[in-house]
Amino acid sequence: MSLSQKRIFALLLFMAAAAFIIFALPNAVASKNLAMVQIFQPDEAAPLPYVFQMITPAPSLNLALRHFVFYEYYYYGFPFFASSALLVLPLQ
Repeated sequence: MSLSQKRIFALLLFMAAAAFIIFALPNAVASKNLAMVQIFQPDEAAPLPYVFQMITPAPSLNLALRHFVFYEYYYYGFPFFASSALLVLPLQ
């Protein structure tokens, strides 16, 4: 890569990070309150209790796997909730 390409790449990387921070901070504040999420995006909060149910601690591995696979909300499908639950798991 030439020097100008490196500068352009660095500038684009900086702009992408700045855009992420600009949009992430207000989103993080609004997402802390479930009522705010339900006002502006009513369908976004619907699957959240089911995702939390999937990752709640269970007394046995068998029961934990059952909670993870059988979550009784099949509008979106298992892969969608599985990836969401795995992303939320470290934050629990």
